[in-house]
Amino acid sequence: MRLVYFSQDYTTHDWRYLNKLAQLIEEVYYLRLEKKKAVLETRPLPDKVTLVEWPGGKKEIKGWRELLQLLPALKNILSTIQPDIVHCGPVQTCGLLMALSGYHPWLLMSWGSDLLRDSERNWFWKKITQYTLKRANAIMVDTLAGRKKVLDLVKNYPAEKILIFPWGVDLSIFKPADFSPIRAKLNWQDKLVIISTRSWEPIYGVDIILKAFGQTAKKITTARLLLLGTGSLASEIQRIIQEQHLKDFVHIAGQVTQTDLVNYYNASDIYAGASYSDGTSVSLLEAMACGLPVIVSNIPTNREWVTDGENGYLFGPGNAEELAGILSKISADVSLLKEMGRKNIRIVKERADWNKNFQLLIEIYKRIETQKI
Repeated sequence: MRLVYFSQDYTTHDWRYLNKLAQLIEEVYYLRLEKKKAVLETRPLPDKVTLVEWPGGKKEIKGWRELLQLLPALKNILSTIQPDIVHCGPVQTCGLLMALSGYHPWLLMSWGSDLLRDSERNWFWKKITQYTLKRANAIMVDTLAGRKKVLDLVKNYPAEKILIFPWGVDLSIFKPADFSPIRAKLNWQDKLVIISTRSWEPIYGVDIILKAFGQTAKKITTARLLLLGTGSLASEIQRIIQEQHLKDFVHIAGQVTQTDLVNYYNASDIYAGASYSDGTSVSLLEAMACGLPVIVSNIPTNREWVTDGENGYLFGPGNAEELAGILSKISADVSLLKEMGRKNIRIVKERADWNKNFQLLIEIYKRIETQKI
């Protein structure tokens, strides 16, 4: 099989897909739409993946004009490579170009927020989302919420063309460990450690986690916060830390490698996530795989993984007071935290094993290639 993987940028998620695809498919070509200033993945392309040279992938795409100017080059690439299938997303960028190219077959992959949030920006975004969905041979979503959104956007959309593929995590990497060097390094051996790993962008609500932690730290003096990532809210994050006098209670780790990321999860007691909108959160699944209880925002996609009071807790999006209340309530119940962590390990093994789930994607490709979808 000859496959073109067409994606917006080069992220950790893209690397995971390409690495696995290179192991299972004969010819894999990577087509990168843009190159933003922020470096989202430092590992080189996996072996056996061919980077397609074209006018895209060299700078950030600004506006519809710059996006559409790449259409002739895309048509030329597809004509030259003649892939058996094109795997592309997000919907309104790579997906739109594929829809306009007229090439088939192709699989449209939603990245979560493109369907759940971007499709509702305004009437124009909604129209191009609907246009793209109608022209894909199939669409792959990672949640039931994504499937429902497709059906809401396009009336009478063929249900067999909507494929649910859980992203999952590599369980050989993300697993519990009895010891993490992070706690020793920070001298936090006897602390209650909460971790946040999402980017510092408005949609992920990291400022809400920090505000809730500030309230919690006033009541629980052993509470500490591991804050991973970076982003456009950096000045706001620093302001909150300074105003609430949290410098000695928060460790900012920035962007970390996958190896270090596992160590940070295993240095923690509780995972917190405050997204306002999301697809399946890989960060959430990673934390669950490492045996952490989780406290996350009460949005549809999180509810597919977290049952309130069973394997974690849900709080209202943007509600720092409710999050703080939950943190304060459960922090002293060590047995409850451990039981929730054990449940999360079982859930991830059953539903989110990346290596096992990926075989489903290969079957999807074969069905599309043979026009059985």
